[in-house]
Amino acid sequence: MLETNLTYLTDPALEANAVVVRTQLNEDGTLSVVTDHTIFYPQGGGQPCDMGTMSTAKGALLITQVKMDNGEVLHTGVSDKDIFTEDEEVNLKVDAARRLLHCRLHTAGHLVDAAMANLGYALKPGRGYHFADGSYVEYEGIIEAEHRNELKKLLTDELNRLAAAALDVSGRFYQPAELADVCMHMPGYIPDSGNVRVVFIDGKYGCACGGTHVSNTSTLQQMEVYKIKCKNGCTRISYKLVSPHA
Repeated sequence: MLETNLTYLTDPALEANAVVVRTQLNEDGTLSVVTDHTIFYPQGGGQPCDMGTMSTAKGALLITQVKMDNGEVLHTGVSDKDIFTEDEEVNLKVDAARRLLHCRLHTAGHLVDAAMANLGYALKPGRGYHFADGSYVEYEGIIEAEHRNELKKLLTDELNRLAAAALDVSGRFYQPAELADVCMHMPGYIPDSGNVRVVFIDGKYGCACGGTHVSNTSTLQQMEVYKIKCKNGCTRISYKLVSPHA
């Protein structure tokens, strides 16, 4: 099995050509296609997948699901026939509006980490959820109830200050042994080998991450922390983009 090259990790292009590795017609009538590389983000890491099209002169597949499967990225859509052949070149085109929304939501989640650090909270980040229906970041540890309303305002102000500062957002690759020197918090899972992508805001606030991001915090415009909830020893900070469109 040949692993799909994840082009989106280093190239934000929304359109590119790729070569078909294999196809499969599924029992539910969908068609899944694996290409040698992809600009489509597969759902994972708390971020929804990209959608868009895969096409040739013979026709197009409307891609509605993208997922990782044992190193392969499956691009899946509805089709009553297999319109692609092995080794055929296809055009990939990502839905730009959907990609931008999820880039903004994911970068905003990292900015919450930065704002927490700037305000002196050393809680370790846990799960992140960067979907439009209710984005949040969870932390290990509790914020006492009497401080939560004040923290919501402080975080909102700090998030918008960081956004207005127009800070660069960038990613670089490191060996696992180097992560302790560049990450704010060590990730829960560290591979034995290979490169790990770390996303930085203004060259700091490093976080191991395979998601897609905007290139500058100014794209986030206005944000709001609207809820802080604590349960089972964890604090969930819910945030939203007040300006939903860049």
